[in-house]
Amino acid sequence: MRAAQADEFAAFDDFKAAMRGVALDADAEGRRYRFVDPVYGELRCQWGETLYVNDAPMQYSGFDNYGKLTMQEK
Repeated sequence: MRAAQADEFAAFDDFKAAMRGVALDADAEGRRYRFVDPVYGELRCQWGETLYVNDAPMQYSGFDNYGKLTMQEK
């Protein structure tokens, strides 16, 4: 799922158009994906590994094994 804030796209129609033009590359089992986001660049992940954005591993926190999410300021 990809969501956006109002400051990323001028209008919702722009967001929809940008998302229609982006392909998702995923394996049949859903254990690996690659997505080239129009704002953030390449996102890729594989089961059991961290998320990479433009080949840089992302360090993220704020949740536990049960999926609890803590919202933070942008």
